[in-house]
Order: sequence, then C-alpha cells, then structure tokens
Amino acid sequence: MSFTVESFRDLVRLLEEHPEWRVELRRLVLSEELLSVPERLDRLTQAVEGAQERLAKVEAALAELAERQAQTEAALARLAERQAEVETTLAGLTERSDRLEALHIGLRRDVDELKGWALETRYERRLSSILGRLLRRAEVATPISFLEAIEDRLSQEAFEELRNADLLVRARLRDDPQRTVWLVVEVSAAADPNDVARAARRAALLREAGELALPVVAGARVTAEAEALLDVQPVVLVQDGIVADWERALTHWESPPASP
Repeated sequence: MSFTVESFRDLVRLLEEHPEWRVELRRLVLSEELLSVPERLDRLTQAVEGAQERLAKVEAALAELAERQAQTEAALARLAERQAEVETTLAGLTERSDRLEALHIGLRRDVDELKGWALETRYERRLSSILGRLLRRAEVATPISFLEAIEDRLSQEAFEELRNADLLVRARLRDDPQRTVWLVVEVSAAADPNDVARAARRAALLREAGELALPVVAGARVTAEAEALLDVQPVVLVQDGIVADWERALTHWESPPASP
C-alpha cells in the first residue's frame, strides 16, 4: 500500500483533530535523543536562568562591594587628611613646646644669675661676720680692689683669671694675727663642681704669687657632684652661715707649693 499526498493530508487533518496523537507519532518517528531534546532544553533554560539569577546577585554584591570600597577609600582619604591636620598641629605644639622649653631654660638661667648676684651682695656684706671667729679685720670686696696691690707678682693670665672671681677676702688669721690670708670665693645659688674647681685654681694662682690663699665655695645649696668633689678637695664650704672644712683647707694651702 503506497502512501500518497492525500494520505499525508488526511494524516495532518487527523493530527489536527486529535492532538493527543502527536506525542505517540513523535515517539514512533523520532529517536530517543531527539525526544529528550525539549526536556534537555528546558533544563538548560532553567540552568541559564539560574546562572543569570546568580550572576545578577554577584553583580549586585560586586556593586555593593564597590560602593563600600568607595566609601572606605573616602573614609581613608578623610582619615589621611585628619592625620595630616593632627601632624601639623603636633608639629606646631612641638615647636611651641621647644620655644617654651628654651624660654624656661632662659628664665631659669636668669633667675640663677639673679640669685647669684643677690648671694654675692649678701656675702659681700656678711662674710666678714660669718668668718669672724676665724679671721680678724676681714675686708671683702670685688677682686680688682685688691689685685692692684700684688699685680707685679702676677702674670697677665693670672691677673685676668683672678679678676673674674666673685669675691676676694683679705684678712688676718685670728689664731695668728701676724699672717695675712686671702680667700678666693665663688658664690653660686647651686654650687657645682665647676665652682669648686675655679676656687681651687684661683687660690693656687695667689699661692704662686707668694700669698696664703684659701679657696671658698659659698652657696644656698650644693649639688651632689660638688659634695663628692668637696670630700677630696681642700676647699672651704660656706652654706647657710656655716663654715665647713676650714682647718683641712688651711693645713693644705699654708704648706709651700710643690716644686715644678
């Protein structure tokens, strides 16, 4: 039996009238792989839709992340700006602190100088009475008043050194009124090792000129370093109207200087 065009048309008409036959016809005509194509396309479509949905979520997350990154960068920029402002402020504060420190040092130096001058005036007026039990007819004056009398026995260097002493005292020893003694006095609000060394050095210059001379340090207070030096140096200390180490200094300085 041959299959004609009319037969095909009748088949088409019957399939149109009975759509349920189409599934069976496809099963008979098509292979299993072709029959599974629509289902596979559906799954693929679902997978693509799922991927698109996930991609949309990823893009949204990336957009949110980019926004947050932009916010973070803006915050970091503001932080860097504030840090720069803080550093500028700190630099200004440091500069002001340095100026204040320099001002404080200068004021302290000025105060110490004023205290030193006040002490020099005080000791110039009171030293003869403080040393009254040890000396007779004590004369206290600035160095130049006394040095001219022995200038011919001093080198130019020794003269210049001695004229920088704070005070000179010229007196007679109470225990030996025939002997004249000189005191080279360094006055300081806070006596330090430099004061001790200067007094000893200047007393040695007078000793070389043939005079009995004792180094004296007078101050409102004495640094720990100066106290340690005074323990080994034969230097008289006058503090708060009290005289210390007189006998030790006198014994040392009245002996003839060692030969060079």
